[in-house]
Amino acid sequence: MAFFMTKKKFIVLPTIQHEVRRWLQTLLNDCRQDMQFAIQLSVTEVVQNIYRYAYKNQDGGAIDIEFSRSDETQTLTITLRDYGEPARPEQFMHKTHRASEQGGMGLNLIRQNSASFAITPLADGNLAELTFLAPS
Repeated sequence: MAFFMTKKKFIVLPTIQHEVRRWLQTLLNDCRQDMQFAIQLSVTEVVQNIYRYAYKNQDGGAIDIEFSRSDETQTLTITLRDYGEPARPEQFMHKTHRASEQGGMGLNLIRQNSASFAITPLADGNLAELTFLAPS
């Protein structure tokens, strides 16, 4: 089962948060509510980072989101594609941050909640992929 959203431009963050919540409720209707919340929080953190860094010199931008669930591997994979400034993950992905530090806490949350998380810079944007263990 897969849900796709292509090139929808989100300017207002609550709009994408609402859409993510709606898709997750459909996709994970058999999932514990705390797990749904952890996944939603992780995706929201990625979206906020896209707006903060990839689109920092723009007034919003397009984000393509794909949700796919594999019953075979018992995983949920969420891929987010932006068309902003390419990231330099080697500068921040290896770091861990303490609560007292400015920024970076979202990456810690994502790492804690997901089975895997990667950011791949592209010539015209970035691809972020989060994988979560889904219920059977």
